[in-house]
Amino acid sequence: KLKPFDIYYIEKVGPYVEIGHYCDELASMFEDKGKDFTTMAVFENPTYQPKKSLIKIAVVAKWGMRIKQKYKNEIKKMKFNPGKVITYTHNGAGELLSLFWKELEKYCRLNRIEIRHKVPDFEIYRKVSEDPRKQFFEIYLPIK
Repeated sequence: KLKPFDIYYIEKVGPYVEIGHYCDELASMFEDKGKDFTTMAVFENPTYQPKKSLIKIAVVAKWGMRIKQKYKNEIKKMKFNPGKVITYTHNGAGELLSLFWKELEKYCRLNRIEIRHKVPDFEIYRKVSEDPRKQFFEIYLPIK
């Protein structure tokens, strides 16, 4: 079970393939990113919508972060409380994440683990790199 944590976020409606660009956009809105700028995506749509999805593009709020003055009204802050989740860590290309989501849902079905559809799924991008072998992504599926 995850403890609640604060996030700064912007809302976007668009395709999953743009998430990396949206994260870069969010990063550019900060004067000071602090020591650890860990981005994430919170999927507000309860179904798989790769072309047009409502996504909260977020960063885990840490001490020392400062938003640029002109974005103070655009970036929002909230306490994110996903509760109990099942998670998978992927080391490699981000293009494969959709496949792992399907596998995680299949695992839950086969093991009779109930998914909480009212709580959004999310991904945390622990390490992003030009070299896919150095990337680490975590996917989180809320369960009962």
